[in-house]
Amino acid sequence: MVSARAFSHARSLTAAAVALAMMATVAVSALLPTYSATADDGSLAGSTCTPTSIGLGDDTSITGSDTGVATYVGGDMYVGGKPSNADALNSATGPTGTYAVEAEGLTVVNGSLAMNPKKRAWRLWNTGSAGGTSYVSRGFRWGVVGFGSQFRPADGKVALAVGGNTSTSVMGSKVGAWTAPGWLGKTSSTDVTAHGYTASLAGGTTRVWGQLGVDSVRGLSGKDTTTTQPPVLGVDSNLVVWDQSNNLSNVNGTDYSAYKSKIAKLSEDLDNGTKLPATGTVTTGTAPSASNYTIYKYDYRKNGNTGNSFMFYDDLDKEKLITFTSTDTSKSMQVFNLPASDLNLSGTDYTGIDFKFVNVPDNASVVINVTGANGQTIDFHNGWRFWWKDDNIANDFVTAASGDADQAEKNTNYAKRAQQLMWNFADASNVVIRGGQARGKITVGNHNADTKTNHGAWGTAEDMQATDDPSAAWMGSILVPKGNLQSHVSTNGRVWVGGDFEMLNNETVKRVDGQSSDHAVGSEFVNESGEKTTSILDMDQERHNLPWNGSYSTSCAAIAWDKVDDTADHNSLGGTSWTVYGTKDNAVAGTNALATIADGGWNDDADAGGSFKLGNLAMNGTYFLRESGTVEGYTQNTNIYQINTGSTTDAATTIVSVFDSTGNAINTDADKLLTDGKIINKKSGSSIEWQKVDGEDNSTLLAGSSWTLSKMNGDTAEQTWTVNDDQSGTEVKSITITDATGNAVTSHRSPMPLHRNLLRLPMTRTVRRLAVPN
Repeated sequence: MVSARAFSHARSLTAAAVALAMMATVAVSALLPTYSATADDGSLAGSTCTPTSIGLGDDTSITGSDTGVATYVGGDMYVGGKPSNADALNSATGPTGTYAVEAEGLTVVNGSLAMNPKKRAWRLWNTGSAGGTSYVSRGFRWGVVGFGSQFRPADGKVALAVGGNTSTSVMGSKVGAWTAPGWLGKTSSTDVTAHGYTASLAGGTTRVWGQLGVDSVRGLSGKDTTTTQPPVLGVDSNLVVWDQSNNLSNVNGTDYSAYKSKIAKLSEDLDNGTKLPATGTVTTGTAPSASNYTIYKYDYRKNGNTGNSFMFYDDLDKEKLITFTSTDTSKSMQVFNLPASDLNLSGTDYTGIDFKFVNVPDNASVVINVTGANGQTIDFHNGWRFWWKDDNIANDFVTAASGDADQAEKNTNYAKRAQQLMWNFADASNVVIRGGQARGKITVGNHNADTKTNHGAWGTAEDMQATDDPSAAWMGSILVPKGNLQSHVSTNGRVWVGGDFEMLNNETVKRVDGQSSDHAVGSEFVNESGEKTTSILDMDQERHNLPWNGSYSTSCAAIAWDKVDDTADHNSLGGTSWTVYGTKDNAVAGTNALATIADGGWNDDADAGGSFKLGNLAMNGTYFLRESGTVEGYTQNTNIYQINTGSTTDAATTIVSVFDSTGNAINTDADKLLTDGKIINKKSGSSIEWQKVDGEDNSTLLAGSSWTLSKMNGDTAEQTWTVNDDQSGTEVKSITITDATGNAVTSHRSPMPLHRNLLRLPMTRTVRRLAVPN
């Protein structure tokens, strides 16, 4: 019989019983000398790392270092708009045309790719006797962009991979183009900015609809012929490989064949209110009015304050403002929960939505969980302004002229803030982010007025209107795990989509009624390259690759470890969670944690279950790991494991020291619970408890009894243990456990410090509790 009050006295024996589980192989852990957790090897106390921000600019000669994926599409990708009738992808109709021009970094498309780049960008003009009156368009560029982060894969790597793993047919294959092709490679024979990027494509070779000999995606050598009408681009066929199968299993050394599940898990972890509770509030209102608001093209400052700029006629007084305010600045992960309904502009006169972040720690990672869509579409226009604290930084992407430190600092800050943000559209079926709306004056400071050579460029023009302008750019990474994304804006961050992804802008800038008479109402603006555009700044849609600092940095260290079970094969054991500290004292006390990490959680960069990788840690530091949660059927490992980082960004994996829960060094290999550098979790046993009472007064507990505990197989006792009370008369000070031969059973591994002598554990006289084998 077991009394309820027995549980209050059983604390020590319970721990001992788990240690006994099982079997007679258990041994006693002696108290070992205390280890000084100072960094004897010169390492410093561990700390989090402030990632080096990646800037924005137009120096395309920079060598890439990105080992991740800039754009992942779990369904099909459209450089253009997805047609309502899939048959259009096998006819002259094709996808809806777009003025999008470039995608930076690695793009991985699980399904098919269909392109219709109407802008005919990257033109090569004829320079013969005709004086440059004809051109050929290179098309939509993959890998490198003229203006962006220049954060790309290393030279010679894949920049475009299309797996063809959906049922969508494009020109009877998996990749196709209309109007103009996609391309990689050189812009001239002396171009050193192409970086040798390649494409790996599923399906047979297709050609741009209606154009003989022009592959839908092609590599360019830069060896062009400009004396013909039209000019001819030199082709490098080695840069594009068609008919690839299972090609997503190894893209630049990474398996993307199941990446859709990975981004779904990331979204789920980020939207877990228990593990990542909100750290601030979300409020809505109207953005402040701004008169004569002027914005500039990315190279305006660099070109001596000449080039494209735009001044709004309106006071910009009809933009909605959503403000995120941190109320807990102690967290390195800032979490805000944004109701999807707050993004709905229906029934209002708002022209777009501005965003503002207040009181957010300078180097924090920020996740905005957009929830409540419940499988519905989220559709809104982005606004023209974006505040960090009280500063509107939306146009600070403009590159600086030489010696302009102030503008250079603004540019760096713009990119840094974009890298902090992750927008998690956790439950939306469709997300549509439309461009900015504006009416005003375009000023072109370096206009070529020679009508014989300017290809019809307008120069400065009044009464210009944009209804879907991509230069109202999006700040931060975008995660849409369960739906599709249709982007009408240039995006600064990662874009990871579980469904389809469309880059769609086809509403060009036009002349409207007003004070000007130089062009007819409805005429489309023409830029200095002779191209129409959807942007008042002549900045049509691009994908700019900026990593989210919550999962990647280019200047920080990382640690990695593995968890296994206690079987002979030491199989990987998934599902545990850990806390990481910078000093041993903090690990012992459980205070000042640097990070918590769950197996497969948002900050676990290791894909396999039972494997962990934690980044954004300082180099040359000491890190102490404690298991904070185990899985059912296993005892929690209470050891403290030390890993030291070095002076590189490579993940440190060597466990240099092991301590027990009170900080004492463990020198016995068996007690370290390590095998081949991997951390072991033992299976847990069951527990039983009983008490000896007076036959007439069951509230009187009797001391001095002896008990035999047997593990039975039918009627046969396979193992037996004898448990003797120490007959102290009052509180039971200790017990001695012997096996069937009378030999003392010692503890092989105890979850609590034990004395050097036999297993003698404190116990009250109300309870006898003992763990037995499962």
